Amino acid sequence: MLGLMWSVCYIFILPPRGGDRHASGRQTLHGVRHCPGILAGIGDNCVVIERRIAVVFLVDPHGRVLMQHRSADAAVSPNQWSMPGGRIEEGEQPVEAARREVLEETGLAIGDLVPVWSGTRPSVTDPVRGLVEVHAFASSTRARQEDVVLGEGQAMIFLDPHDARARDLGVTAQLVLPPFLDSDLYAALRERAAGRDG
Repeated sequence: MLGLMWSVCYIFILPPRGGDRHASGRQTLHGVRHCPGILAGIGDNCVVIERRIAVVFLVDPHGRVLMQHRSADAAVSPNQWSMPGGRIEEGEQPVEAARREVLEETGLAIGDLVPVWSGTRPSVTDPVRGLVEVHAFASSTRARQEDVVLGEGQAMIFLDPHDARARDLGVTAQLVLPPFLDSDLYAALRERAAGRDG
């Protein structure tokens, strides 16, 4: 039946860049509308990737994760807690954005980043049709609290896992923090930061 058929179109709303590669090798496109419908691209049933963001879990030798208390005037998740990170600039790879954002927000230069998760979440500004593409990375660090220079937000604090889970988490942190803290990767990064990784 025609009424049960779905099609997908890709309408570029920004100049095409050729896309980015996720850690999995999957090709994605920046600024692309995904439009399911009987006549692709017609009507109000299009989903728009509004923006792309990168966030980073930094795990210290005590197993604490660096968390940001966001500003009261933040456009997304004001006064809530999230990981260091932010918007991926045009032409920037997610891993590059992750390193840049951490440096800007904390003053910490980080080396190796391990991909944790890439996917989409509903937009806060348009949850019906808007999506935010999220790239989460993780790394161990020997940095101490006094090494952190607050570059954005109200605070940037290493929190133990129980305390981090108990905070009022921002929309992205709600999605990715709990599974990360339950993962083998978190345990391995904690051991590496403590110098017990063999």
